[in-house]
Amino acid sequence: MVFCRVIEARGLYVGKNRVGLHRASLSSLGAAVGDCVGVEGGRRTVARVGWILSRPEEANSVSMDSVIRQNCDTRVGGRVVVFKLTPKPALNVVLTPKSYPGPKEDLEALGIVNISSVSYPTLFDQPFTRYVKGKLTGYPLVVGDIVLVPVLGRQAPFSTVDTEPRGAVVVDENTQLTIRG
Repeated sequence: MVFCRVIEARGLYVGKNRVGLHRASLSSLGAAVGDCVGVEGGRRTVARVGWILSRPEEANSVSMDSVIRQNCDTRVGGRVVVFKLTPKPALNVVLTPKSYPGPKEDLEALGIVNISSVSYPTLFDQPFTRYVKGKLTGYPLVVGDIVLVPVLGRQAPFSTVDTEPRGAVVVDENTQLTIRG
């Protein structure tokens, strides 16, 4: 496990549940790009290592976007614990549409759309659920996490309300995904 200072993620990996770690931290963890790590601030979440931080001033830092910061209850400049973990394959995952509670400027920057107030029962039918599952295949998560799913060129936030098994899981082709409106 390593203790890291949180810095802002920018660019390609924003909104994709990816963190950046310094080479020294990756070496200490025995982790590589693509591996899953746990991140614990005020609460615990899970993400994939998406890139390597290499500048000297980034040593002992973890780069993450506002969604991951919210999922682990921290802020830019905050301190978190990062540890390597292997999530279990998710048998069942239950999501519910959510209004994004993060900073208002993130709504525009991430292209987030609020679908939590949509009253169309057919929005969450089987084709849509299959679409969401396809977008989340390979995605690590824990109960309580917000996940962003691209819908019609925007990011739709969902809250993870249940998983089987409990703890860190990863969505795969065998996962039963349910979306409760």
